[in-house]
Amino acid sequence: MYKQLIFENEVLTAYTHHLMAPEHVHVNCEFVLVTNGTALNTVNGVSETIVNGDVFFLNHLPLHSITDLSKDHEHIDLYITREQLRQICLNLFNEELYDFLMKDASEKKCNLSYDEFTVIVKKARKLEVNYILAKNDDMRETYKKCVLSVIIEILGVFFENLYSRQINCPAWLEAFLQETQRPEIFSMSVNDIINLSFYSHTFFCQTFKKCFQRSFKSYIDELRFNHAKNLLATTQLSILDISLTVGYNSSSHFIHKFKQISGITPLQFRNIMQHRQS
Repeated sequence: MYKQLIFENEVLTAYTHHLMAPEHVHVNCEFVLVTNGTALNTVNGVSETIVNGDVFFLNHLPLHSITDLSKDHEHIDLYITREQLRQICLNLFNEELYDFLMKDASEKKCNLSYDEFTVIVKKARKLEVNYILAKNDDMRETYKKCVLSVIIEILGVFFENLYSRQINCPAWLEAFLQETQRPEIFSMSVNDIINLSFYSHTFFCQTFKKCFQRSFKSYIDELRFNHAKNLLATTQLSILDISLTVGYNSSSHFIHKFKQISGITPLQFRNIMQHRQS
């Protein structure tokens, strides 16, 4: 016989557990962050070892327990109602993310980086202290909104992971594209950028097109365009200097590309931004 844990009055809370959790189900949903040690996480009879740094989501469906494998095991739970989760997904992400999280009783793992995990855990610990020390209901309501912001951060990573699976982008290409976002990279010629990948030009362009249904050149043009907008709005650099900085050999080519993307010339864009700031 299992105990049904009901958290109707404890949603949007962060709570640190130092003891094992006996077999139970939830009325609402929870995000679990393993912050220390190791434990055995059992979901509907299927057990898996969880360790420090693991993050996963459980909806209201599974029969669930956590058994300590080390004395120093600790995990943080973040609780949220199904309706709150649905509204966040629909308003900030999409219905597909909500369907993914709620479609069955399995745990859904979230691939947080070490830095992301560290920041979120630090926020959750601080919020838990703040709730304990809260002096009135207004402070507790503020606390719940802060917990909601932490949950949204985790959902953002879930959404990113879900999107990455949809486009089926190879890990090497995803890592390479992160590097191309640096101005010193995207200002190089497209051929020189591709050479940095150590793949052939044909293979690289075909892979990129298959993943994103657009050309690599158009992607680089967009990076240059976004950087040029920032320079136009925040510096007094000449149009020629900006064109050279973002990777175009002539101002006429730069102006043509800028107008092609935005519908206005770089000078017109700068004038608009200056007018807004005045």
